[in-house]
Amino acid sequence: MQNNNIQSDGYATELEYVDDFNAALNPLWIDFSLDIAGIQRRKRSADSDFSYLELGFGMGNSFTLHASGSEGEFVGNDLIPAHCQHALKFITASNSNAKAFKESFKQFKERCTLLNRKFDYIVLHGVWSWISKENQKVIAEIIEGFLAGGGR
Repeated sequence: MQNNNIQSDGYATELEYVDDFNAALNPLWIDFSLDIAGIQRRKRSADSDFSYLELGFGMGNSFTLHASGSEGEFVGNDLIPAHCQHALKFITASNSNAKAFKESFKQFKERCTLLNRKFDYIVLHGVWSWISKENQKVIAEIIEGFLAGGGR
């Protein structure tokens, strides 16, 4: 399903993102990579002791598959309705601890501000080049404001 709007609130929405999987966004892989690079990170008290945010999750394959194999809290945000619908199917089928939001980055930032949210991981892949400079600024503000101390 295509969205006929070329731009929607600073987002390129004329095409859906590719239907793929990105293993590098897995929080265990991120931890492993930091460990072998000698970068100190926050040690978790349990496998479920972390929160993960993916901004602009595309079709949601990576976000939802990582959530289905982990006990951490997974949150994702994407503006395109078809992306969110696809992700919600995976979340429901896997019964994972994941939440997908269909909001602009600005709206999502406001949600996080109201809830005083912090995330141990904030990841994005491919979205930076699909958005306006204004939205890039909002993403930087989300990372700065909501990445927990010792975040990855």
